[in-house]
Amino acid sequence: MKQVLLLIFLFPLLISAQTESIKDSDIVNVSVKNGLEDSDLQTLFDFENINHSQFFFNGESIEGKHFVLKIKEF
Repeated sequence: MKQVLLLIFLFPLLISAQTESIKDSDIVNVSVKNGLEDSDLQTLFDFENINHSQFFFNGESIEGKHFVLKIKEF
Protein backbone atom coordinates (compact mmCIF):
# COMPACT_ATOMS: atom_id res chain seq x y z
CA MET A 1 0.00 0.00 0.00
CA LYS A 2 2.85 2.37 0.85
CA GLN A 3 4.51 1.65 -2.48
CA VAL A 4 1.33 2.48 -4.40
CA LEU A 5 0.92 5.78 -2.55
CA LEU A 6 4.56 6.65 -3.10
CA LEU A 7 4.19 5.89 -6.80
CA ILE A 8 1.06 8.05 -7.05
CA PHE A 9 2.83 11.02 -5.50
CA LEU A 10 6.15 10.66 -7.36
CA PHE A 11 4.76 9.92 -10.82
CA PRO A 12 3.66 13.52 -11.61
CA LEU A 13 7.02 14.84 -10.40
CA LEU A 14 8.93 12.48 -12.68
CA ILE A 15 6.78 13.35 -15.70
CA SER A 16 7.15 17.10 -15.21
CA ALA A 17 10.90 16.81 -14.64
CA GLN A 18 11.36 14.92 -17.90
CA THR A 19 9.35 17.35 -20.01
CA GLU A 20 11.11 20.41 -18.58
CA SER A 21 14.62 19.00 -19.11
CA ILE A 22 14.23 18.51 -22.90
CA LYS A 23 15.20 21.63 -24.85
CA ASP A 24 15.92 22.25 -28.53
CA SER A 25 19.66 22.35 -27.84
CA ASP A 26 19.52 18.91 -26.19
CA ILE A 27 18.35 17.18 -29.37
CA VAL A 28 20.90 14.83 -30.95
CA ASN A 29 20.40 13.77 -34.58
CA VAL A 30 21.53 10.27 -35.48
CA SER A 31 22.06 8.99 -39.01
CA VAL A 32 23.10 5.47 -39.97
CA LYS A 33 25.00 4.27 -43.03
CA ASN A 34 24.70 0.53 -43.63
CA GLY A 35 27.03 -1.53 -45.77
CA LEU A 36 30.40 -0.89 -47.39
CA GLU A 37 31.45 0.91 -50.56
CA ASP A 38 33.73 -1.96 -51.59
CA SER A 39 31.44 -4.56 -53.18
CA ASP A 40 33.94 -7.44 -52.79
CA LEU A 41 34.31 -6.80 -49.07
CA GLN A 42 30.53 -6.41 -48.74
CA THR A 43 30.07 -9.82 -50.41
CA LEU A 44 32.48 -11.38 -47.91
CA PHE A 45 30.68 -9.70 -45.01
CA ASP A 46 27.34 -10.97 -46.31
CA PHE A 47 28.73 -14.52 -46.59
CA GLU A 48 30.07 -14.38 -43.02
CA ASN A 49 26.81 -12.78 -41.81
CA ILE A 50 28.61 -9.64 -40.63
CA ASN A 51 26.80 -6.32 -40.60
CA HIS A 52 28.78 -3.09 -40.90
CA SER A 53 27.06 0.14 -39.87
CA GLN A 54 28.38 3.64 -39.33
CA PHE A 55 26.56 5.94 -36.92
CA PHE A 56 26.84 9.73 -37.17
CA PHE A 57 25.76 11.93 -34.25
CA ASN A 58 25.14 15.68 -34.54
CA GLY A 59 23.94 18.10 -31.89
CA GLU A 60 24.93 21.13 -29.84
CA SER A 61 24.81 19.22 -26.57
CA ILE A 62 27.52 16.75 -27.65
CA GLU A 63 29.97 19.14 -29.34
CA GLY A 64 33.46 18.96 -27.86
CA LYS A 65 32.70 15.71 -26.02
CA HIS A 66 34.13 12.25 -26.64
CA PHE A 67 31.99 9.12 -26.52
CA VAL A 68 32.80 5.46 -27.07
CA LEU A 69 29.99 3.13 -28.11
CA LYS A 70 30.47 -0.61 -28.11
CA ILE A 71 27.77 -2.81 -29.55
CA LYS A 72 27.91 -6.59 -29.47
CA GLU A 73 25.33 -8.98 -30.80
CA PHE A 74 25.39 -12.69 -30.25
